[in-house]
Amino acid sequence: LIDRFNRKKIFLSINLVGFIVLTGVGFYGVFNNGLALWMVGGIFMFSMMVFNIHYPTVYAFSQEIMEPEYYGKVNSMIEIQGQTSSMIAGAIAALLLSGTVGKLEWLSSLIGFEIQPWEIHEIFLLDGLTYLIAFIIISSMKYKSLNKHQYVKESLKIRFKEGLSFLQENKAIMWFGFLSFSVFIVTIVEGFYLAAIYVSDYLKEDAIIYTSAELLYAGGALFAGLFIRRLFRKLDPINSLLVIFILLSVGFFMCGITRSSLLFILFNFLLGLSNAGTRVIRITYLFQLVPNKIIGRVNGIFASYQTLMRGLFILLFSLPFFLEGQNIRIPFILFGIFLVLSSFLLYRLTRKLNSVKE
Repeated sequence: LIDRFNRKKIFLSINLVGFIVLTGVGFYGVFNNGLALWMVGGIFMFSMMVFNIHYPTVYAFSQEIMEPEYYGKVNSMIEIQGQTSSMIAGAIAALLLSGTVGKLEWLSSLIGFEIQPWEIHEIFLLDGLTYLIAFIIISSMKYKSLNKHQYVKESLKIRFKEGLSFLQENKAIMWFGFLSFSVFIVTIVEGFYLAAIYVSDYLKEDAIIYTSAELLYAGGALFAGLFIRRLFRKLDPINSLLVIFILLSVGFFMCGITRSSLLFILFNFLLGLSNAGTRVIRITYLFQLVPNKIIGRVNGIFASYQTLMRGLFILLFSLPFFLEGQNIRIPFILFGIFLVLSSFLLYRLTRKLNSVKE
């Protein structure tokens, strides 16, 4: 999509479709006094699809309209904006779902009125309106492309082959893309699958530990957006990633061999910092290695790889063995080993990547 269509039109399309889908489902809930569970699940799937179109388009678009010396700064700003808006959205969602009754009565006193809990379809209506607002803002956006190229019109199969062909001709870039996604892979599997089981079955704690860890994760990601370029300003991208990989692997090992709620919460700060920091470094570096005219097809290959790896890890850790006794800690140890192996292979790529960049 990113290499085939004008990127502004992609933004407009996903926001228009998002408005139609979210408000349509929301109004269905209003007229039918609620939604079936499969509809809620369908909206989650739709939102993840939009997410996976939106962010690659954002990065490709930013590469298209800015000079190379601004890549790192702009990517950091995108990360800060994304993490901040995610934290605000999460807080608003939690507030609307629970209202200000009960434990949050102090908030009612603070703001001067009480918020009643919202139904999920009402929140979907609000989400739909945010898509509409985004559509209006983007419609008025003017820009000048710095990369003059024709958008390709070939079939999906041909475009996939073109991306694969570029990577086969530039194997150092291919391996960098695969290996640099290691942090993202372990982060998603830990956050969406392992963390809740680890907290309940291994730490024997309740939701407060899980939500505290989520909050620290968001804080770490925001910290990375603000300071990651300053922290690693004296290191090249490869060495910066190696430091992050090793630190995060130590964190996974510690969670696997110890049993501490505080350590787990602090580990999630490191996880958020590592994931967001790696993303800023990886995208900025790929901008320097991959021409804008093919960035969408190349990122499509990388996205396919990391989705496959996430699926394989989740499938593996869903086996009954990992859900017995204290065995849920074993995936943390395996992820530590996975990151150490990735860092070793990435280190061996250093010389080849430097020659490609030159």
